Amino acid sequence: MDLIVGHDLTTHGDDAVRTAFMLSDREGGLSTLLVYVVTQQELDKTGALSFSDKQQVAVEKAYPELWRRLDMVLESRHEDADKVEVDVVVRSAPVHLVRSQAKIAEVLLEIARDFSASRIVLGRKGRPDCVAEHVLEHGSLAPLPDGAPHKSLVVKLSTP
Repeated sequence: MDLIVGHDLTTHGDDAVRTAFMLSDREGGLSTLLVYVVTQQELDKTGALSFSDKQQVAVEKAYPELWRRLDMVLESRHEDADKVEVDVVVRSAPVHLVRSQAKIAEVLLEIARDFSASRIVLGRKGRPDCVAEHVLEHGSLAPLPDGAPHKSLVVKLSTP
């Protein structure tokens, strides 16, 4: 896997996908893994009682939404989904809200290591203690491709 894209089910996540596709275009086609991390808040909103039921409901809800957003980005690029190499993974980070940003970053970094990815693409750098800030502790900013959404970040990891 060449790129890990952290998605948060917002337009910032869509921008991360656009940036990843632009990198792929620039570099001759890169395999991309789109990752969404379900937080404790989302697990609690499912209405399920057991942790495993909460997780199942949240994951089942996330996959269609991620694919819908991915299709929307591809349509805006006038690109066929069959011509793009993208996989989608949903993981969970069942921790208190105070730790969720750090835990999401840990999950993204773990997946990057597992797949030997050298870069993580994020939609933006938010407030202090955000996911991007934690990911940047393990790498450095790489240049954005021309035309990429200006708030997007490409983090080149120190060690894949």
